[in-house]
Amino acid sequence: LGSRPPRFESAMLSVTQLGDFALCQRRYYLTHVVGLREGREGAVPGAEGQAAPSVLEARSQGIDAHRVLERVDWAPIAAGRIKEAVQAAASECAVPADAPLLPWVERFLGTPLGQELAQRGDAYVHREQPFVVTLRREAKDFGLYLRGQLDVFLERADGSALVLDYKTTLQP
Repeated sequence: LGSRPPRFESAMLSVTQLGDFALCQRRYYLTHVVGLREGREGAVPGAEGQAAPSVLEARSQGIDAHRVLERVDWAPIAAGRIKEAVQAAASECAVPADAPLLPWVERFLGTPLGQELAQRGDAYVHREQPFVVTLRREAKDFGLYLRGQLDVFLERADGSALVLDYKTTLQP
């Protein structure tokens, strides 16, 4: 009685947490405070009556695509050997050679942006870079910080920079 709740001086949220909160406060509470994870409710209908991947399967494919893109060697891609580079990276991170996400990765690496990444190489393509941004900080008051990880930070030849956030969808 008469005691006040504790006062927090700061909060650090991930990009995912902030996105979940913006999408649905209840979802944020259940997943990030209570610790519940999304359940599997069966497949979502896909094209031509076929079952599309469930949300969990799609998330798993997205994670695997990130793992492959983190490890892909730029030299074979720059030389036009995209499939070879993707298969080698997939093997390195134990993603099956017939995984449905691999053609997505190959198509991305064949785009002008994928080719630019390959041409710039590891000296200018920084993968999985952590960051923290101050969203609000007032003297002797509450501070709000956003933390995350950049999939790619590209230093371009013209001196500009590009931040890349890989995304996958249920349908390729």
